[in-house]
Amino acid sequence: MSSDITKRIKERIVEFNYNAFIIKDFLDIASYNTVSKALTRLASKGEFTRIMPGMYYCAYYIKDFNMYAWPNSEFVAKALARKYNWHISDIGLTALCMLRVITDVMPHWIFVITGKPTVARFRTVKIEFWHGKESDFIGINAKNMLVIQAIRTLKKGHVNARAKKCISSMLTADEKETLLKEARLTSSWVYEVISEICES
Repeated sequence: MSSDITKRIKERIVEFNYNAFIIKDFLDIASYNTVSKALTRLASKGEFTRIMPGMYYCAYYIKDFNMYAWPNSEFVAKALARKYNWHISDIGLTALCMLRVITDVMPHWIFVITGKPTVARFRTVKIEFWHGKESDFIGINAKNMLVIQAIRTLKKGHVNARAKKCISSMLTADEKETLLKEARLTSSWVYEVISEICES
């Protein structure tokens, strides 16, 4: 195997900044089999850790606690989405957590995808994937989909001022402008809430 290929793979891994990565993330560098062998070999040397078949991450050492941190569950979910070519969005309490509407520790994470419903586990973490319609993802970027899912989770009439303020604080002026454009085809009550969020 070319040392140049290994070098480029290692440089790419650094760009993931301790998040999960998969074989497909390197296919612009070398073939699937070449990348797979390189990652397996590097993992066997302890340069990073295998989470599940075909997925790895670089452990982050927390000196104060003398321990290694496991990857963020959201990044594991999104690595799986890349692996299987799913569209993906946080849903339910996961969406509310990502927008800081709630701050509870999640017992498990839930995402909506365009693939078949499934469950993934690593260590003590459980990630659920629920099936969503392909049409729900068309013309809407990931962050705007997250906002829509969070509002739907709270349900009509229950998106209070605090929730609106939290969501608003997570959006820039440009993002609010884009959200207003992309969310026009969502439910009328959801769009009304979005309008109120973007006005604040």
